[in-house]
Amino acid sequence: MTIHISARLAWHDSGWNGRICHNPRANTYCVGQYSFPADHIAKHRDLEWECGEGTQGERICRLNGIPPCIMSVNALGEK
Repeated sequence: MTIHISARLAWHDSGWNGRICHNPRANTYCVGQYSFPADHIAKHRDLEWECGEGTQGERICRLNGIPPCIMSVNALGEK
């Protein structure tokens, strides 16, 4: 018997590699019906911080904060 499991992760333009998106403002799929946990991300997202110098495209483990996409951003990350 084959079992198939699907997971809807918040979409990231860097492929769930443990980094903030390179272009967070263009990433509307993480807050819509397309991902989990879209409601949490939409409520707690801070685009000014995500797009700021030293944050945009940076590894999550190097940030001085925790983005609301933390539950899925590192699904395929190195750290």
